[in-house]
Amino acid sequence: MKLHRTSVLEQAKDYLKGLFITERNKRNIERMNEQTNTNYQRQQHFISNSPWSAFEAMGVTGRKCQQRLGDCEEQSYSIDESSVRKSGKYSVGVSSQYNGNLGKIENSQTGVYASLSRGKQVGLINARLFLPDE
Repeated sequence: MKLHRTSVLEQAKDYLKGLFITERNKRNIERMNEQTNTNYQRQQHFISNSPWSAFEAMGVTGRKCQQRLGDCEEQSYSIDESSVRKSGKYSVGVSSQYNGNLGKIENSQTGVYASLSRGKQVGLINARLFLPDE
């Protein structure tokens, strides 16, 4: 990804690294930057102000996944959801809804994920936050 003449690839890598190594219940830009020793302002700008398109990035990812898996009859396309319990009500998409991970209705945030697979190879090709009516 290029932003004007500046590559945002390093910020993207740092952001993803922060997502993987920071505890789930403490995951925000500040905590992620502490874990990755990155510049807070650069990461905040990357997430908040950069005009890169998540939709385009997922499209590129989907096309690359399709190329790597190859086109064959043994390939599958899966759509699934996953919910995370949320105690507050100020995060986007949080509401009282069925949480399949807990097996009950709970204050949660839910993501919907699409993947391509072939045998044991799987690639996430799209993800969206479920937004309840309220």
